[in-house]
Amino acid sequence: MRPRASADLQDVIVGGAVLTAVSAALYNGLKGEPQVCDLCQGVGGARCFACEGAGTRESQETKKGMTGQRRDIIGRVANPSACKVCGGSGMNLCSKCRGSGYV
Repeated sequence: MRPRASADLQDVIVGGAVLTAVSAALYNGLKGEPQVCDLCQGVGGARCFACEGAGTRESQETKKGMTGQRRDIIGRVANPSACKVCGGSGMNLCSKCRGSGYV
């Protein structure tokens, strides 16, 4: 047989967890349907202007006329670095919806 204090503590913990789960379910159910962002029309952003959606600096270098490829010590072509504007994603996130497409 277990001590009564332990059983009471367990009841409080389980009751709190159930109350939290029910509250979250009710809150999410009553929020309604998400609205499409009017700024990006639900896309989540726009193609990056710096890398033209490629996500790498390679397109920036070829635009400027730098066609030579960088190589490492062994002679392999190095991977192009990520675009500094979009962080390599190729997309600038919408400022209103933060990329989700919904408000």
